[in-house]
Amino acid sequence: MNRELVWAIVRLVLGALQVIAAAAGVILLFRTGVNSLSLGVAAVGGILTLTSILLFRQRKTKQ
Repeated sequence: MNRELVWAIVRLVLGALQVIAAAAGVILLFRTGVNSLSLGVAAVGGILTLTSILLFRQRKTKQ
């Protein structure tokens, strides 16, 4: 596997996990209100987003 393909897979997985965490956080907030579980899911989503930003802010795609 070449390096660009590996980074593309990492970026795709991080993006999917961000979407899942966001959806789970909203569902938990509506169903259970603000509690430790919903705040934990929101924190995990934030960590995933921060990780993605730190890893990929310098990376430009070739066109």
